[in-house]
Amino acid sequence: GKFPMWSDDPNGTTEFDSWDGDDATRKNYKLGGMKSVSSAFSKLDVAYNGDVSRLLDMCRETIYFETVADIHACLMSISQEPTVDIVRVKSTMQPIGEGSNYGARAPLWAGMPLVK
Repeated sequence: GKFPMWSDDPNGTTEFDSWDGDDATRKNYKLGGMKSVSSAFSKLDVAYNGDVSRLLDMCRETIYFETVADIHACLMSISQEPTVDIVRVKSTMQPIGEGSNYGARAPLWAGMPLVK
C-alpha cells in the first residue's frame, strides 16, 4: 500500500507513495494518529455502554491500494500476525474519478480496526 504525502498543492490533491517505515523519511508522509484518551472515554460512554471490547478505532491510518488484490495481500499478511485480529474492513471503493478529488486515480480505502 501507499501512504499520503504532505503537500502544499492548492487544489487539495493528495499524492500517495510507498513507505518502507524508515524514521528518516517519516516526515514526508501525512500519517494518521491515535484517538485521544478523552475521545475514547467519550465513545465508550456514549456508544458502547462502557464495553471496552467494542472500541476498535484507536489508530487512524489511510493506505492507498492500486487494486483489490493489493488490499487482499495486505490483509492476508496482517492476518498472520498472532497479536492482531482483523475484525472489520470498511471500504469506500469507487470507479476511477467518480466523486473523488484524486484526479484520474481514485483511491481504494479500507478502514481496518485491529484488536487483540
